[in-house]
Amino acid sequence: MSQTKLTLYEILKRFHFTESEITIYLTLLENKALTGYEVSKRSGIARSKIYTLLQTLERKRAIIKSEGKSVLYTATPIEELVSAIRQDMNGDLDIVVDLLKDIKPQADTEAIWKVENYELTIQKAITAIHQSTKNLFVQIWENELTPELIKALTEAEKRLKDFVVILFGEQHLNELPFTRYYKHQFEQYKLNDYGGRWINITSDDQEVLYGTLSDRHIDVMWTKNHSIIFLAKEYIIHDAYCLKMIHALPEKMKQQFGHNLAGVRNIYSINPSLKEG
Repeated sequence: MSQTKLTLYEILKRFHFTESEITIYLTLLENKALTGYEVSKRSGIARSKIYTLLQTLERKRAIIKSEGKSVLYTATPIEELVSAIRQDMNGDLDIVVDLLKDIKPQADTEAIWKVENYELTIQKAITAIHQSTKNLFVQIWENELTPELIKALTEAEKRLKDFVVILFGEQHLNELPFTRYYKHQFEQYKLNDYGGRWINITSDDQEVLYGTLSDRHIDVMWTKNHSIIFLAKEYIIHDAYCLKMIHALPEKMKQQFGHNLAGVRNIYSINPSLKEG
């Protein structure tokens, strides 16, 4: 069996198609119209089972039966089958929402939940961005900017007044559809300090997703703990303050603190003029 067919079998099984039903559908897809006998012969499925399976596929809207003297079967076009599956899924999800909407979960504002899966981290980030209605503060690397995440940030920028994104990345995307973001510009130093990328998202002062990301290890937490939310949010705000000054006064900053603002990062010795201030 080809890799394409193997993949089709794996995916269609998730939508409640049995292996025999998939075999029949693919057989009909490859042959314009067949009798039940011909479907059995070409698919290798016994005649004693074929008509029951054909009826099931009719109910699932995967095949169409003719009403002539000789009953023929043909596969529903792929686009129509996908549309039917999507409608069924959306209908089921609507029912789930209706059944669960009256259940009010008890928020645990002290618990800290560990997220060790990269895909789940990105999905939780997208969800937090989508659900923000008051404010959103983000530190994120370009590596994590999936199309879906970029779309979520673009929509959030339009609806939120308090919207801050600190963007890290060596390539710096110049064609992002949202505009209120700061380019950090000192990524290599941050990578040296942290040992890898990280993500920091606070939404509506109600939740925070924070932690380090690398190709080998994911160490991210999600919590509604107000103290941790406060710290994460202040970290982003402070970063924005500094970047705004650096972008506004590049020459003065360079003159005062040297190339790549090395003097700023030397926090262990304090400039006398700063003491006086």
